[in-house]
Amino acid sequence: MSRSLFLPLAIFCVLATAGFGRADVEIDHLFAEGNAAYSRGDYPGAIAHYEAVTTRAGYSAAVLYNLANSHALAGNTGLAVLHYLQALRLRPGDPDIAGNLALLRSDRGLFPPKTGPAARAMDLLTLPQYSLLALSIPALLALAALLGFRYRLSRRLRLGLVSLTLLLFAFALTGAVRHYRLFDPAVVVQADARLLISPFPAAASAGTIQEGRLVYPEKRYNDFQLVSDETGRRGWLPKTAFARVQGTFPPMARDPEDAGGR
Repeated sequence: MSRSLFLPLAIFCVLATAGFGRADVEIDHLFAEGNAAYSRGDYPGAIAHYEAVTTRAGYSAAVLYNLANSHALAGNTGLAVLHYLQALRLRPGDPDIAGNLALLRSDRGLFPPKTGPAARAMDLLTLPQYSLLALSIPALLALAALLGFRYRLSRRLRLGLVSLTLLLFAFALTGAVRHYRLFDPAVVVQADARLLISPFPAAASAGTIQEGRLVYPEKRYNDFQLVSDETGRRGWLPKTAFARVQGTFPPMARDPEDAGGR
């Protein structure tokens, strides 16, 4: 990947540094050292300093974004995807984070599979919106019944209103279940991870999963996790081969970008 694609980060890093100085001199120093390492092309050094920041102060969208860019340029595709997605959890819709994630996926051939009309329809709403719609169905049913009696609608029309409301509930429930499954994916962080047919080290392989691909954990057995990937393949992966996006990353008390601007 061309380094020039990530040059805007260097400016952002310098501006972001100011936010740490007021809160913690040590964190300020680590972040500045990470920025300096990034600027001179020492991406492992930048990663080490940014990770030291997260160890001492927690996570912020800015630090995760810097980590992701550093990993991308160091060739660590899985960790780069992981940190971009984590940054988007803290700052949904950020165009810089989303743009660099899309750029990385395109550069590494991590195109998401094409979806059909039904799947695209399910993506019209978000998980909270689907959940709210499903919870509103009892009120809609009561309203349909009230309208039926108030305006003396025919039995066929009343049944039609109820049926339409139940179809809407089925749509909302299906969308909520789909988005809940996709809400907490994991990222393959190991190169050429083997998808096994059973949860044992000597088990036969059902193929490999490219580093940076998303998988969806299902159940666990000892040190293995049953997962499905974006294409629907299922198999077992060792826990060391992937990392959850949601996971546990305590937020930083103050995002450095809030003070430094961009």
